[in-house]
Amino acid sequence: MKSFDMQSNIAKSAMINGLFIGLLLSVKFVFSAQTNNILASISLGVSVYLLFVLYKMTFNLREKELDGIITYRQAFHYMFKTYLYGSLIASLVILIYTKFIDKTYLDTIMNAQLKLYETLKFNIDDQSITMFEKMYKPASFALLNILGSIISGIFWSLILSAFVKKDKSIFEN
Repeated sequence: MKSFDMQSNIAKSAMINGLFIGLLLSVKFVFSAQTNNILASISLGVSVYLLFVLYKMTFNLREKELDGIITYRQAFHYMFKTYLYGSLIASLVILIYTKFIDKTYLDTIMNAQLKLYETLKFNIDDQSITMFEKMYKPASFALLNILGSIISGIFWSLILSAFVKKDKSIFEN
């Protein structure tokens, strides 16, 4: 029964900590969406801080909930779940931001992308432009953010889990 309670506590912890990760991801997005270069630069600092916080959350889980022992797999699952919950929150913020706060943001990003393709001499036909217009709608953009966040969550969880894992000593029973 203790194993089920512990798993329940871990899942609950991932959800609660996911709120804070979601806040950090949201702040990162809002800062990066600004035309002010200082705020856009701060978003890079928020990214680094986010990784530190994710590491520290998993380290605290290991020390407080798991008696100082966590496998690579447990650390990965916890970090990924926490990042995923945070990503869902951040995607909701992105949806609200792009749909209600800055309605021109996605058009600006799309136009910059199209200009880049034009500069690189990529062939841009009407079908490509239609695809871009669909991708750069608030709901589509928020869903793409979730997909990108899943990839980021896997990447960072794979790396950070190696630093958090701590196996049981061979000298312990």
